Amino acid sequence: MTLNTRDKKTYSKEIMYPRGHSKNKMTDDEVIKKFKDNTESILSPSEKDNIIDTIMNLDKCENISEISNSLRI
Repeated sequence: MTLNTRDKKTYSKEIMYPRGHSKNKMTDDEVIKKFKDNTESILSPSEKDNIIDTIMNLDKCENISEISNSLRI
């Protein structure tokens, strides 16, 4: 990627792996923001929060039906 400024300076950086690739991972906060942005027009804030909470706590789930029930829209 190369950025040319108005004052004729050039900044370059090679990006080997796109954001989200296993070698250039996104943070949890970035994934959550992306999810919220992508579901803006189809989920309410409470539905989004419920799904995020469910996914972020999968390790605490004792029964798979808890997950499927909370992800139903």
